[in-house]
Amino acid sequence: MSDCFNCFASCSFISKLLCVTVLLAVTGTLFFVLRASAQAEPSSCPYDIHLSVTYDYLTPDQRLLYDRMYDALRSGQSAVSVPQGVSRAEAEQMLDTIYNEAAELCAYSRWESRVADVSGGALEVQLAYKFPLSVQEQFINEVASLARSFSGQTPYAGIEAIHDYLIRRFVYDTGWSFANDTELSYFALKDNKAVCNGYAQTLAMLGHFAGYTCSYIDGSVYGDDGAYVGQHAWNVACVDGRFLWYDATWDDAGSQPLRKWFALDGAEMARTHKPDAEYSAFALLKSYLPEKLSWKLYLDVNDGQGFVRGASGDASPALYLSQLNAGEYYAPALVLYNEGQSDFPAVVSYRLEGQTISWGECRVPAGSNLPFRTLAAQLRGKTGAFAVSWYVNGIPLCVSRWTVS
Repeated sequence: MSDCFNCFASCSFISKLLCVTVLLAVTGTLFFVLRASAQAEPSSCPYDIHLSVTYDYLTPDQRLLYDRMYDALRSGQSAVSVPQGVSRAEAEQMLDTIYNEAAELCAYSRWESRVADVSGGALEVQLAYKFPLSVQEQFINEVASLARSFSGQTPYAGIEAIHDYLIRRFVYDTGWSFANDTELSYFALKDNKAVCNGYAQTLAMLGHFAGYTCSYIDGSVYGDDGAYVGQHAWNVACVDGRFLWYDATWDDAGSQPLRKWFALDGAEMARTHKPDAEYSAFALLKSYLPEKLSWKLYLDVNDGQGFVRGASGDASPALYLSQLNAGEYYAPALVLYNEGQSDFPAVVSYRLEGQTISWGECRVPAGSNLPFRTLAAQLRGKTGAFAVSWYVNGIPLCVSRWTVS
């Protein structure tokens, strides 16, 4: 090291100046690279990316992949590397997430893009395009111009204006098939017709450009009688600090919105709309449940003479127990606590050893609690590791885990 300093000291003034300039350029570039990595946001996104509810619930590595894909799709790149912390399944899911959440990227060909293996066990997303980028850039400018007519309002009024606009502009495409693209916002706005994906994608897209926090949601829907209807798409928006849910497709009765599936809280929406877990983060699904609802997990032990209260846990996602006596049998239990001022209607179910059992609809009394116990006979005489997944109104709430030896 001293030789380096001696060499530097013996240099001419011009040589020293050049060395210092190069050093500053290198450190400045390094600082820029580190700062850009820390920001981890798509530099080409025309709106604040955190207006996407879905984006904010992604893990840091998933966000990094989203960022890379967004910027690549704006610039026409053919592939992006997948961060090490993202699995193949998560990368595959990101193909759908960005397709639905960022519909302004209309050149993106979702069904021709894929996740591929590269050298060293790494993964990359290979991107395909259906339009020239010039078409996409023109569409983004048109969306930005249209969205300005909805901006500057309260979140409630702004989302309402977009919701009503889509219903008045679109007609439901009863002739849709996978052979056409009316689920895309580009074609929906071009042809004034759409299926549920097109309604939901366009509401999310216009909401982002207009400055409102919202997202596209996908899942299963059920009739008022509880009968399964099919796969569907709708929206969530953050209004005054709470999540409200919208289904512009089902509200479309012609020129005037029905307003039956408009600005509903989670408990109301959950009666007919069940989000798929892969489209909605666990924490977002919890917004379907009242803030005043809490729970505890128990493992009731039956010693042959009757149930004796066993171990209990708080409202953590999982309860771990171990080294239980195989001569006894066990009934994992859930207790719901309703701290609200009105009764909470709930359908509680659990899944154990591949079987789902439901109690049907019940009510958790205001200011009280209601216990739910699994069928202990299912576990009598069994040893090993077990898990019970608990659901309230179709929403995954928590998991009891234990071992019997």
